[in-house]
Amino acid sequence: MIIIMGIIRHPQMMEIMDVVWPINGWFLGPLALWTYFRWGSNKNIDIQDNRHQTAKVVSTSHCSAGCTVGDNAVGVPFVV
Repeated sequence: MIIIMGIIRHPQMMEIMDVVWPINGWFLGPLALWTYFRWGSNKNIDIQDNRHQTAKVVSTSHCSAGCTVGDNAVGVPFVV
């Protein structure tokens, strides 16, 4: 809920990330919260633009969020 409130106040520059961050909070818990406030919050645009190696963390979470929704939240109930 904390991440969702942050996104409502400061929407992401890439709209899909408005969905990705809450999904990350679903399976990464406190780590996702820390990561969101460190690199995902649009309050600190300078940090996002200069994150270099940390961009790998955000891009990996973007991919894993898609897999979580596709494989677990949609795929499993569809197959069952």
